Order: sequence, then C-alpha cells, then structure tokens
Amino acid sequence: MVRSKLVLVLVCVTLVACSPELTRREFMLEQQAVQEQLTTWVRVLNNAKLDSLLGMYYDAPEMRIMWPDGRRTEGPEAVEQAWRDLYGGIQYMNFVMTDPAVEVLSPRIALTTFSHSTDVVRLSGRLVEAGHGALIWMKDPESGTWKIYLQQLAIRTPGQN
Repeated sequence: MVRSKLVLVLVCVTLVACSPELTRREFMLEQQAVQEQLTTWVRVLNNAKLDSLLGMYYDAPEMRIMWPDGRRTEGPEAVEQAWRDLYGGIQYMNFVMTDPAVEVLSPRIALTTFSHSTDVVRLSGRLVEAGHGALIWMKDPESGTWKIYLQQLAIRTPGQN
C-alpha cells in the first residue's frame, strides 16, 4: 500500500515537472544545490544534529517520512518526535549513501534516489541494514533552500517462506 502511494506521488511529481522551465545552466545549478543539501543531510544525520536535521525538512503539515520498519510520520511535530525517539534509543549511527541520483523535475521539485547501508549501535546490540531510499525535495519559496518534503527509506530483507 505504501509503495503504491509513493509511485502515485512520483508519477504526479513527474507530470507536474514536464514543462521545461529551467535553462540548462539553471538546471545544473539547481541540481548542484540539491546534491549539496543531500550531502548535508547525510552529515547531520550521522552527527545527530537534531536541530540542523529538522531544519532540512519542509515545514508543512503534509510533509512525511516513511521509515524502514513501516511506520509513517506526517507533519513537522510528528517528524521531530520520531527523530528524537530514534536518537534517544541509540548510541551511534552511521548512514552511508551510495549511487545517489539527483533529478530536478521542475524549478521547485527535485527527486533523489540512492542505496544505503545503515549501521546502528543500540544498548541491546548492533544492527546493520542495507536498502534504498528516495527523497522528494521542494524549494522553499521564502529561503530558496531545497528541503525534504517526502522521505522513504526501505531496507532489503531476505525472502521468507
């Protein structure tokens, strides 16, 4: 169900983005800006800089995160609480992104996709997971900064019978 909703959102974003409103130079500059935000997101995620991390999300009630365990949080307050809960229950986290792809779909919407490996150390032990992720970015009209509007992190699990 969550996957079908993400596909629907991605199709809608793609349709909205079909009009060529950016010059080649503007496109490259926006792509670079999104790439820089993505790099910053990984850095603050690993350093547990909660205030900096929360500032990277679009401040809108419909902003949401889909977590690897299937949970969903929607809106800035719920997202903040979910990150506080996560960081409060771990000692260390190392999120490593590979093969990031940045696509600027329109002057205000961008998509990043990537693979990841996440190493989490809790009091109860260590967990290493790998998977894929997608972030939909929206450009904040007030600050001109790209911010995360939708985040989905998934983990690959072995097939079970």
